[in-house]
Amino acid sequence: MKTLLIINPLSGNKRSRMPSLRKVKNIGLDDLIVQRETVEEIIALAKERLHADVVFTTHSGHGMELAKKAVKRKYDLIVAAGGDGTVNEVINGIAQTKATLGIIPLGTTNVMAMELGIPLNGRKAIEIIAKGKKKSIDLGLAKTSTTTRYFGMCAGIGFDASVIREVDSVAKKWLGSFAFGFVALKKALTYRWHPITVEKDVRTKGYVVVVCNSRYYGGDFELTHHASLTDGKLDLFIWKQKHWWNALRFLFALFRNTLHEDMITEYHQFKKINVIGRKNELVHVDCELIGKTPVEITVAPNALRVIYRTEDS
Repeated sequence: MKTLLIINPLSGNKRSRMPSLRKVKNIGLDDLIVQRETVEEIIALAKERLHADVVFTTHSGHGMELAKKAVKRKYDLIVAAGGDGTVNEVINGIAQTKATLGIIPLGTTNVMAMELGIPLNGRKAIEIIAKGKKKSIDLGLAKTSTTTRYFGMCAGIGFDASVIREVDSVAKKWLGSFAFGFVALKKALTYRWHPITVEKDVRTKGYVVVVCNSRYYGGDFELTHHASLTDGKLDLFIWKQKHWWNALRFLFALFRNTLHEDMITEYHQFKKINVIGRKNELVHVDCELIGKTPVEITVAPNALRVIYRTEDS
């Protein structure tokens, strides 16, 4: 296959990374650091095993531009090497085309790679890409007044979008996935909660609204445990309470993976919804801010071809 590697040079410069928050509870000290390759080593491996051409992103949105150009130039396989933001940009460049997405995870949380079974180790990820096991998956599509954007993992309205706005690159560099938890705890104490209305088959509202295409959210947290990349639906999670003490309760339940047991949540599956905030609430998709409410969210069935890890690979 004609292959292009789109690599974010700001990712992967560290020789190691911290694991996700929940996994720290279950692993020993020897496993706390996951070794991975540098950008230079990733490039060499991709050229050797995939015979890939290589381009670098230089600014926000550049991955999307490069991916769109790659489709026009008839690349069959486009590999995103970076974090979930880089992957989302490439997705938005190749969705609804014949091109296939491969992922080499170099970011902080790497949720999309986790969902597809792609390991953090760059060499192993490239071997899986070389084997070329493909499938088609659904995407979500979010439309605000200013932006239309596909997402592979999730869209969030309100609280989690405000957390993403405040997590900067310095915090992610030094704290890894802990940066999101740290900022979320801090934000919970000062956040001004406003009701967010969801219009679906019935009208409902809450204070934390998240739409997921995948099971995993913000790492290996299972916010929407029935979600599937291939069921033709999106999954809606609504937290019904406000105030800082309930926000802490929400974060604690998320960490323990017990949110689905809580009676002050709602869970729905849908194909299309409209979300309206009493105030203009921030909206993100795959940890990328795209505007403010109102936002229309729909499922795009079989919109993307991906390389994934099978049980025997």
